Amino acid sequence: MQIVSWILLGLVIAFIANRWGGKRGVGLGTDIVLGVAGASLVGFAFNTLADVDRTQLNPFGLAASAFGAGLVLAVAAFFDARTPAPSPVVDRRRKHRKIRK
Repeated sequence: MQIVSWILLGLVIAFIANRWGGKRGVGLGTDIVLGVAGASLVGFAFNTLADVDRTQLNPFGLAASAFGAGLVLAVAAFFDARTPAPSPVVDRRRKHRKIRK
């Protein structure tokens, strides 16, 4: 039951991160794979290290898996160099700059 909850939690977090991140993410498919992988890996590691009952849902394990999914997605977005985020300061200066002749 916990594995299914980790997968579903990773899917939901990846979808939210993709919609919230806009064009700065790595893509919906990649976000879903990374979110599920992060949630599953950290959820499994937490439940193994905490030595909890694996037959019941553990709210701390779910929180740890949500953190893992978010962490993996944040690292992937940080290292993704395909679409750099525009700087709002540079954009404002270009709009209001007058050309002198």
